[in-house]
Amino acid sequence: MKKNLILAAVLVVVAVGTASAQLSVHAGYAGPRWTYKGSEQMHGANAGLAWDITLNPAGNLMVRPGVEYSFATKSKDRALEDGSYETLKKVTSTEQALSLPVHVKWAFVDSDDVRLYVFAGPKLGYGLSFNEKYQFTEAMTAGTYIERDHYSAKVKSDIDNPAIISSYEEGGLNFGRLDVAVSGGVGVQYRRLYLEFVYDFGLLNRLKNTPEGVDGTIRRNQMGASVGFQF
Repeated sequence: MKKNLILAAVLVVVAVGTASAQLSVHAGYAGPRWTYKGSEQMHGANAGLAWDITLNPAGNLMVRPGVEYSFATKSKDRALEDGSYETLKKVTSTEQALSLPVHVKWAFVDSDDVRLYVFAGPKLGYGLSFNEKYQFTEAMTAGTYIERDHYSAKVKSDIDNPAIISSYEEGGLNFGRLDVAVSGGVGVQYRRLYLEFVYDFGLLNRLKNTPEGVDGTIRRNQMGASVGFQF
């Protein structure tokens, strides 16, 4: 049901933009960060479409709906202590997300060739996937990895130990897929090319469970930069 609603929203944005606005495409850097203890900055890429719909005769005030896909990852080696064992494990996190920003854009410098502008507005987000993979030394686990999905809480592993698998199923963080953020940034455009910097402040608590040691509020923020072309 949620996926159908997101798909419907994407189609509406595309239909409205295609019918009445100036299309642009962009791609660049995406850096999401979740606010739970121990979380670190993730790094990745984004790509999307946007439509500028002019609101005033001067042409410097616009509303800009868009569609954006982002992928980000992080990887870290760290020590793990478990009873009499101490080993190294590699933790790799990967995330994919879809978002629908609706920005109000105001150009405070608007010449024939150069435009400087600011933008802000809400952004609806949907988590496509968020997996965390733990890679172990075989001496400790008689296996090599455990992979857990933060959205579905499903676990994949080659470790034949029900107690270990159960601890990851029941003790991990479970997140909701839907998100709402306040998004804002600045941009500069030279003719048809533009450069933008943006930051998203997550408003919703994405945590669905309350494992020990978690304060019960986890949000997702994201910084980004992109280069675009306006048709």
